[in-house]
Amino acid sequence: MSEVYLAKQRVLAIPVILKTLRDPAANKDGSAPSLNPSTGGIHDDAAIERVLHEARVMAKIPDPRVVRAIDAGVHEGAPYLVQEYVDGIDLEELDKRRREALGVGLPLWFICHVMHEVCAALHSAHQTGVIHRDVKPSNIFGAPETGVRLGDFGIAIARSDDATPNVSGTLGYMAPEQLRGEATTRATDVFGAAATAFALRYGRYPFRTVGEALDLGTRPLFA
Repeated sequence: MSEVYLAKQRVLAIPVILKTLRDPAANKDGSAPSLNPSTGGIHDDAAIERVLHEARVMAKIPDPRVVRAIDAGVHEGAPYLVQEYVDGIDLEELDKRRREALGVGLPLWFICHVMHEVCAALHSAHQTGVIHRDVKPSNIFGAPETGVRLGDFGIAIARSDDATPNVSGTLGYMAPEQLRGEATTRATDVFGAAATAFALRYGRYPFRTVGEALDLGTRPLFA
């Protein structure tokens, strides 16, 4: 749904990430999209609000381990989010490259360090009433200069949100309540963090199927 660009902030002359919505012009019937009269653009109000909501949620969390939102707004009917650029690599790609090159995963001490930082970031988010709901290796970024950062709050919810629960997340890292479409709590992120640590250690999801994840009697195989 999103398009992400590496850009340059002209005044500060620093690299930033610019996130906006994918152009819905490619309709299946080949017709041009209709304009939204309230915004003058091609995106509806709900889509615009999703991008701005992500920016507000990120800005609420006062923790250096969370990727910072720098700016947000709507330009010619298209919403945008500007966030800091982490000059590093996400943990899913790092783990994949290491397994392909060496045949082994990341060292346990490094996984423990990463999860310590991620859990500290989640604690800060929870203290400000934000639930991430999509904790996974590809949303964790590491850079030598800045350390470990938690990003992508695209489906995060805030305590003040009054939205109907929906099935959102990434299969393999979703807590049972997410899979059922029930209300999520801080425990949802705890599950996601645990599933992330499991995947980084063993190179696979803790549960093979949705049925196993929903079955309280099924335990992950630690081997």
